[in-house]
Amino acid sequence: GPVDLALLPVGGWGPTLGKGHLDPPRAAVVARLVQAGLAVPIHYGTLWPIGFDAVRPRLFFGPGAEFVHHAVREGVVAVELHPGDELGESSAGFGSPGIHGV
Repeated sequence: GPVDLALLPVGGWGPTLGKGHLDPPRAAVVARLVQAGLAVPIHYGTLWPIGFDAVRPRLFFGPGAEFVHHAVREGVVAVELHPGDELGESSAGFGSPGIHGV
């Protein structure tokens, strides 16, 4: 059946994704296939060599927003969380997330 919350990896630890990893568009399709009530991108922008985020910032910072864009196109509610953000269940359930900065 449907999944209430899908935490989907949308990136790798370096400039390329290895075989079997999800990129943002494929992760959005997975979110649709599992009928996610809410999808959150994870595992991007971490464990990079020092300074690499300055050389290729799109690969470091972009996958979360790109996933949200593709998820919306797939008809999935998605949100990108940043360090310190909290995801609260609203009275409408996960379909209408409340995001609160800490």
